Amino acid sequence: MLMDRFDEVTAGVDPLYFIPSARPEHSGTYQCEIFSQEHSLVRIYYYLTVVPMAQIGHAELQDIFEQALLPGGQFPPLSHTVPFTLWLPSPALVTICLTAMLLLIFLSLGALYWLSYQIGTDDSDPAQETKFTEKKKYVIHC
Repeated sequence: MLMDRFDEVTAGVDPLYFIPSARPEHSGTYQCEIFSQEHSLVRIYYYLTVVPMAQIGHAELQDIFEQALLPGGQFPPLSHTVPFTLWLPSPALVTICLTAMLLLIFLSLGALYWLSYQIGTDDSDPAQETKFTEKKKYVIHC
């Protein structure tokens, strides 16, 4: 049986299991498949990290392994805390912000148009108007 290959060690209140022959190169993804009458019922993949026994990660890995052996194959909830929910702004706030941005864009474009129009009309000096309205004729002799 598979559980016969594990040695049980107790440290404090948590039981720890280890495989004495496991080395870091044994880390990787492993597949567990359950068959019934030559038909595959379920296939589960595990990522196994081999760590030195002195590290805390070994106890966490063992905890995950024990949870996988629970009846029904279901993992219990990890914590009893409320899951993090993303806070989204209200639709009214989004509408107000977009309206303000569009208003600023149109006001900026209007101000630029008005300034360009003013610059074009301010340069209309009477002395320069005659200069621009004079028509010069050039004759080219060949």
